Amino acid sequence: MSDKCTFEANNPSIELTDVRLSTPGATEKEAQKIHHDNISYRPPPLARVSNLWIVLLQLIVFGNFCVGASFFFADENDERLSIEYLTLTLTPFAWMATCSIISLRTKPNDDSIHLVASIAIELSLVVRCYIKYINYSLAGILGNMFFMFAYVFLYQTALKLANRLPKKLEHNHERINSFNCRLVPITTMSTFMSMMYCASESFACLIEMDKKQVSVDNCADKIGSNESMLWFLVLAACLKIYIVPHQKINYSVEDMLKFDFANAREQLQMVIFTFAGLLTIYLYATSERQYEFFPIPSNSTHNSTTIKVTIMTDDRVNTRYRYMLAVISLMAAVPLLQKLSRKKFKFFRERTRTSLRARIAPIYRWILEFFAFVIATVNAIYCYLAYVNNPRAEKWQKHTSSLLAILLIICNLHFFNAPTARKRKENWVLISYLVFFVLQVLGNYFQMINAEDEDERKKREYSAYGNGFWCLGIFPVYLILNSSRTMLSKIHVDDIEKHLTKCLMLAAAMLPSIVFLLAEPQSCVMYANDYKIEVCTLMFESNYIIGGHLSYVFLFYVTFGYKLDWMSSDGLLSLKDMRFHTSIQLFLFFLASTLCFATYGMRSSELYVHQKYNNEKVCALDNFLTSPHPNNIVAMCWIMIFGAQLQYSYRMEAEANFELENREIEHQQHSKWFHRLTHRIDKRVNRVIEMFEVKNVEDARIAAPLRTVLCGVGCARGFIAMVAFFFQNSLTKQQLYVLLPSITAVNPISLIGGVAYFYTNLEEKQIGSKWFDKFLAIMLVFPFAIDAHFEVVRRKSWVINAIWMCIYAGALALILRFKERNIQEVKSKRVRKQHCIKVVVFACTSLVPLLFLTSEHIGCLVRFSDTVEEKFEADVSCRSIKLGVSTISFQLAFVFCLFACNAILTAPEHALAASRVSTLSLSRIDLLQIVILGGCGSFGIFLYGTREEGPPDEGEDGAGSLQELGFYVIFLLWFFVGILAYLGNNKSGNGGGTEKEKELQRDSNLSLQEKVFNMSSSTKNMFGEKKKWGGREGRNGRSSTDRGEESVVGGNDLSLSPGFM
Repeated sequence: MSDKCTFEANNPSIELTDVRLSTPGATEKEAQKIHHDNISYRPPPLARVSNLWIVLLQLIVFGNFCVGASFFFADENDERLSIEYLTLTLTPFAWMATCSIISLRTKPNDDSIHLVASIAIELSLVVRCYIKYINYSLAGILGNMFFMFAYVFLYQTALKLANRLPKKLEHNHERINSFNCRLVPITTMSTFMSMMYCASESFACLIEMDKKQVSVDNCADKIGSNESMLWFLVLAACLKIYIVPHQKINYSVEDMLKFDFANAREQLQMVIFTFAGLLTIYLYATSERQYEFFPIPSNSTHNSTTIKVTIMTDDRVNTRYRYMLAVISLMAAVPLLQKLSRKKFKFFRERTRTSLRARIAPIYRWILEFFAFVIATVNAIYCYLAYVNNPRAEKWQKHTSSLLAILLIICNLHFFNAPTARKRKENWVLISYLVFFVLQVLGNYFQMINAEDEDERKKREYSAYGNGFWCLGIFPVYLILNSSRTMLSKIHVDDIEKHLTKCLMLAAAMLPSIVFLLAEPQSCVMYANDYKIEVCTLMFESNYIIGGHLSYVFLFYVTFGYKLDWMSSDGLLSLKDMRFHTSIQLFLFFLASTLCFATYGMRSSELYVHQKYNNEKVCALDNFLTSPHPNNIVAMCWIMIFGAQLQYSYRMEAEANFELENREIEHQQHSKWFHRLTHRIDKRVNRVIEMFEVKNVEDARIAAPLRTVLCGVGCARGFIAMVAFFFQNSLTKQQLYVLLPSITAVNPISLIGGVAYFYTNLEEKQIGSKWFDKFLAIMLVFPFAIDAHFEVVRRKSWVINAIWMCIYAGALALILRFKERNIQEVKSKRVRKQHCIKVVVFACTSLVPLLFLTSEHIGCLVRFSDTVEEKFEADVSCRSIKLGVSTISFQLAFVFCLFACNAILTAPEHALAASRVSTLSLSRIDLLQIVILGGCGSFGIFLYGTREEGPPDEGEDGAGSLQELGFYVIFLLWFFVGILAYLGNNKSGNGGGTEKEKELQRDSNLSLQEKVFNMSSSTKNMFGEKKKWGGREGRNGRSSTDRGEESVVGGNDLSLSPGFM
């Protein structure tokens, strides 16, 4: 008997086929087993990306060809040069679009679409060759011809890989759909956004040169360097789309630790890709214009108001262009190596990998030792140049002193590379840290005795004493590292490998940022010929501070990461797992990070450069930023962080040796007075913290002190407005010039703080909370009235501020209405508490870039406050900075608000998942939201890239009005998106079904906003699992783990390491 019936349970598409009972008298349980074995799942249909997205990608390809072809219709040389540079910038976009088109499924036969796009690419390369031929650029002709032949090979390879993909994925429709409708669209969009930021700098340079009627040839190096970065982003995306899915082995981080790849070809690809990336970052960071126009002091007898200062000569630009072509060729070698046999270079694979446990691969050690030797060598060169009083000694001093951050990472990672082995080589590499400071002290001393200026002599003397202090610090640092390494060698080998893997991944994540930070000011230093090196001090010191901060994070994690206490997000935000030393560390880390990012945001100033060039007095802010004080403050914060961790570790080690038979730790006596003192302080502080912790683990809220901090952040804008209003008569014109625009500058920060305060208490009983919510909403709205008042004082219209106040009040009312719906419709406290925790973490991650953006605007205001002539004078000099920064900062704040309001209300079937967006399986409201958000994001990045400091030149009012109009349009469109989200949520409801089914769907399905939030989950996973000190639970008696309870969030554990924040 052969029957076919449909099994109606959770999945109506599951069928039972060929059901046969081997024995007529089979039991019901045996029959069920036979039925279960014969269940077959009907595969989902193959999803295809909407043709609309393919058309848009094709428009990018043909747009690049049309821009290149317009070269033949240009008359003026400068116009032709602009078209050439635009073609150079847009070509990587066309390649990226073609890469996506080939990999996507749209029709059963897509060969014609692929071929047309490829022909357009080849024609654009032919145009580029002709342009280089007209300009007599042999290197450009050869480079573009190389691109033409390489593209033919890459196109054929891409087609083969795309056709093999279904077989590689075993014709599994779910995996194929995930690749076509999720992986490729997300990779393409994220790559395009990054490329848009890089390209915006090139567009901004061309626009600025056109405004100033200066030859666009001034942007040659910037455009070439940005082009190399664009090609690197394209390469990374193509590797993710074409190479990674075809790998036979999915490598883990442990394989990366041992460099254990399947063959030498993949090892070479990884090495070449890494070095190409670092060289690209270096070229991108060191790009400069060929010349600048510096203003001449008013007391000068020169006829002109500006002077042309050469930064890079034509020969230097051509040399860097050749370097750029070499780096791009190195990138092209990565996919070309696919033609290499897997059996080649076996000796390379065996020598660079390791099969031993608890140690990193030999190739990593070789790289660390090589760079440690290079750093020691360049320091020796600096010392020699200072000894012979060479004029280049000052440049070399700047170059070498900035390498300390990289040297710290090298020495510490190498010292812990094999904890269970002898540390003979490790000690020699660590000695390079001592050699670094000894050579710096000698170089400073030689410069001091050879200096003719008294100020320069005092500066070198101060540097010599500072380097000498850090030179002596190597001895306690060595004792700490040696003790930590010894303790690491005694734990289980699996735990050692986990720690080494996390350290290696953390170093890999930090290295690109540190290379960029240290390379960016080096271009200013190396090209300092027609201008003094002092103009580079501001950027140099700012980047040096944040680079050192990142290296301190790495040093802290390498030293203490394996024995840190780990707390859950619930334990942190409810204060159940908070300890005295933890609170001190978090506060100091917050202070150091705030200073670093604020300093970094203020690092670039044309006014400072011009003042230094003309030997004019700089403002007090720049004097502070270029002084050693910010660096000393950050260093002292980290010394105290290390000290707090050391005292806690040693005290816990002593308490672990107590024999706890009949007495608790509180009744034990430490042998050292310092341990007794810290134990008493810890005990008293814990009692205070217990007063504010969330007693019930199921409460959908966070601790009151943390909400108070969020409330203070939300009220910051209102406080600034009140100070400006009530003290307007006593404040000076310079202070008012800074305070009044700051009301707008801190608006996104206050908005995030306020909304985070709203959504960190989702309890059904809002005792007094509604009144605080309304008060905070008023504090966010009424500054518009203060702005309107000062507009009236300036004799301008107040209507615009009144309109914005109404819009802002409506938006906040909508946000509070969303909060009520969250409480009413989501009955599960567990889900609401999980949302509270996500809101806090999302708010913290959003405030980091906002701090950087806001500090750039405020720094500009402080610098130009000395030029104010009248009280209540409107800001003009920082208008472009304000518009460029606000377009990004407000959109970050709006994304956060959209996530906080709508994340847990969105039904799973209505969530804006990547697969639904790529196939356009959307409602009209959702589709309109996608179009608006994409347009606002791209235009905001463009406006941010085109910002510039200083008052507008004559005839630029139209351009400034266009920028301001764009900012207001983005603001209104985002408000419209909020309304659409509210209407769409009302229309869709919350998914239907029983309440239990709704909550399960919310747990298993994530909305688009939640996926944006979870982009940093890999960073969380890097920091491992929850640890206990000495095999025991938390010692303050308040941890949820002490009571045998599980965290309500589960799996999202936060590290106490400051490196996580």
